[in-house]
Amino acid sequence: RVYAYKRWQDMQRAGISPKGLLAFHSAYKYQLMANHPVSYKQLGGLLSNLSVNFDSKAEQYITQFMAALKKQATRKNHCNVLQHLQGYFKQKLSHRQRVELAALIHDYRQGFLPLMAPITMIRHYLSEYPDAYLEKQHYLQPHPDSIKLRYSL
Repeated sequence: RVYAYKRWQDMQRAGISPKGLLAFHSAYKYQLMANHPVSYKQLGGLLSNLSVNFDSKAEQYITQFMAALKKQATRKNHCNVLQHLQGYFKQKLSHRQRVELAALIHDYRQGFLPLMAPITMIRHYLSEYPDAYLEKQHYLQPHPDSIKLRYSL
């Protein structure tokens, strides 16, 4: 939440625009889905028409966004997100690679592996098969690696 809010403040200082707000929401799609999928849908609905009362909607957005991130992400929601991300590589990975990634997600679901195991593999595949949309997803790197927050999840 701290790093997300910092990004929000940076955007505010630069001047929030409808395009910028949509890009912010898009970059947090999978993080919102992990923390609170219902909020992800509600926030998307809030952004459906930004030509009316933009400032009010932007204020509403950040309030609801921060409340959504306050919810504890569940293992089930993380698995849903990981499977969505896996789908981006469906046509690019070999059968063995797809099975390996699915096994990592399954083992995470069962509690045998930390969240970093499937995320690291997805980040590896993203480096091999770049995707501009996925590269912007803060879910894959919500905070600096140096603080290693996800290593214990």
